[in-house]
Amino acid sequence: MAEEFSLNLNAINFGALFSLSLGNLILALATLILGYIIVRFIGEAIRKSGEKNLNIPALMMIQIARAIKFVLYVLVILLALAFLNFDVAGIIIAIGAFLGLILGFGMKDTVNNIASGLWISATKAYDIDDEVTVSGLTGLIVDMNLLATELKQIDNARAIIPNGNIWNSPIINYTKMPIRMLILNFGISYDSSVPDAVNAAVSAAKKHSLVHGDPEPAVKFLEMAESSVNLQLRVWVNTPDYYQVKSELMNMLYDGLNTAGVKIPYPHVELVKE
Repeated sequence: MAEEFSLNLNAINFGALFSLSLGNLILALATLILGYIIVRFIGEAIRKSGEKNLNIPALMMIQIARAIKFVLYVLVILLALAFLNFDVAGIIIAIGAFLGLILGFGMKDTVNNIASGLWISATKAYDIDDEVTVSGLTGLIVDMNLLATELKQIDNARAIIPNGNIWNSPIINYTKMPIRMLILNFGISYDSSVPDAVNAAVSAAKKHSLVHGDPEPAVKFLEMAESSVNLQLRVWVNTPDYYQVKSELMNMLYDGLNTAGVKIPYPHVELVKE
């Protein structure tokens, strides 16, 4: 294989560059510039058309557009090289031999990442701006290429995760469904009334304009812990409103419990002297 690759490189006419006319150089340069502009336009048009007219997810259309642009860029470069009197056929053979060598020397992970990226796009596991948990990390999907997915975390840190790792682990998409359950856990003291706490929590939830009335807010009894009776408020909200409601409802819940005379305990230790 290595010998074939070497012979194919020799087939490329590198010396032809020194016998070119000015017209050939200008034509090759114009081909590269115009080709670059046209390919970018075609790629963007394909991406927008697929998202708008074919209802294809943005992430999948980005992958399709990138693949088409890559092929077109290669064709533009080969056309420019042809104007420079390069042996284009020899270059294609050399590139093929080079790719064969690369694939033969431990490219299993790369191929796995590419295949996983295609599967992720095909199954519509997530899309651009979706909030997900993948490979133990939570954040917004920023981009995905053939090899990896870029995730923006809540602190604006960027995580680059190989597609193969994502495909081989659970994918949790918080944005996929239009509504989402919001859960707030809270504890009350043992000398407080559980019914009063439940009524205060449900009342606070119903006062929030972004909380759904159907299904209705509900409070679940979780456990009797060492220092508190632990309850859980469950409400349904539109997915885009989740974090806004979470912050506002937590404040409303705190105020509601205080107004109802429900005590919120804190861990404490009793020392007994014998």
